[in-house]
Amino acid sequence: MAYLNQQDSFINQAWQNDVRVCLQQTMVNYLENNLLASCPEIKKHGFDSHTDCYLNPDPSNPEITFCRLPPQDMARVIWIARGAAFEPALWVQFSRLITHCATQTFQG
Repeated sequence: MAYLNQQDSFINQAWQNDVRVCLQQTMVNYLENNLLASCPEIKKHGFDSHTDCYLNPDPSNPEITFCRLPPQDMARVIWIARGAAFEPALWVQFSRLITHCATQTFQG
């Protein structure tokens, strides 16, 4: 909900919209294939799906990626996620995002 409340303030609207669709579709697919999943398993899958959706929300358009967001949008994502600051999974995600983006930058 926090992202929806901030959606108009993102510079890259395509990224924000594609991430939302990616996260929703990923969760629907997971639930369809894991009908007996427990709440903790569903929560873990939801958290774990964020990194892939942030990095590649629309496989047909690889230009839309967290790594190419304007700095203001990156800061907004971090600011919105601050509510989950005590979730270890959040720090794992940020680490993966930073590592991936840094690797892309250095590879050229």
